[in-house]
Amino acid sequence: MTRRKDDFDRYLEKALKADLFLKEELEKADRAWDIAFQIYDLRKKAGLTQTDLAKLVGTRQSNIARIEDADYTGYTLKTN
Repeated sequence: MTRRKDDFDRYLEKALKADLFLKEELEKADRAWDIAFQIYDLRKKAGLTQTDLAKLVGTRQSNIARIEDADYTGYTLKTN
């Protein structure tokens, strides 16, 4: 199994060097996952619902839900 992983890692490294668009899209996806999980974890640790957090930051619950969705990549500095 380790050999397959090594082969895939080499293939991915080569593909990312050859296709900068693919590399950029994978980096965006990685950032989206990171943002989603951080906000979710911090909100839960604070004991807040999505509605509570939305009220605190001046937006709607649906915006918080969208931001916590790891597939969401439409982040802007202004979310309302």
